[in-house]
Amino acid sequence: MLCPTVRDCARSAPILLNVRYLPVARTAALFKDLFQLPVSTGWVSSLGQKTSLLLADTVVLIKQAVFAKKISGCLQSTAGAEHFVSIRSVISTARKPAVNEFEVLLDAFTGNSWIPSRA
Repeated sequence: MLCPTVRDCARSAPILLNVRYLPVARTAALFKDLFQLPVSTGWVSSLGQKTSLLLADTVVLIKQAVFAKKISGCLQSTAGAEHFVSIRSVISTARKPAVNEFEVLLDAFTGNSWIPSRA
């Protein structure tokens, strides 16, 4: 059995929803038919929403990198794109606890790396 417990299904549901684009109702029916685990469509939908929220920042960074490459042509290499995404990631992380992004970048370029505190 590939997915014997609800916990294991909770790990596979986001893949079916967000990667394979399987509809919520079909995903719930799949768990019931294949694994005899009757789950509600609300439960399946909540897993997809949680995953989407966790990936939202990453999706924004990827879209910004693609946009910058298409519009300005400034990212001619993979290394340039990786640097761009790294800098945008630092800025995005600094904004969450309301830290000055410029100071964080300045510290990073001078060798004084900023590490966010855990909430």
